[in-house]
Amino acid sequence: MNNVHPFNQINFTKTNAWVIEASAGTGKTWTIERLYIKALLQNIEYSQYKNLSIQNILVVTFTKDATRELKTRIRLQIKNTINTIINIIININNNKPITVYHDIYHEFLVKRYIESKCN
Repeated sequence: MNNVHPFNQINFTKTNAWVIEASAGTGKTWTIERLYIKALLQNIEYSQYKNLSIQNILVVTFTKDATRELKTRIRLQIKNTINTIINIIININNNKPITVYHDIYHEFLVKRYIESKCN
């Protein structure tokens, strides 16, 4: 049994072409939105795919309504992704998971001191 998520099975290169074909209501639009974002993020991560950018991603739908909906949903997904990344950066700065050892020791000693005064 393959436990790899389907999105992790798709990687983008300069020469890949992917076709998503399915019946109505099966999640094509949702899948395309996420694959679009994955392609953009993967482009940032792997500099060898410099040709993979918004200008080089072609998405074709059957109707103008579907095109409008997909554009709207992709824009929203890009905004949500950017907000998620910003929140991660803010949390890294606020929660101090990256620090120097003497700050950790200082925090530990202050906490122990306070605890000893309370007992």
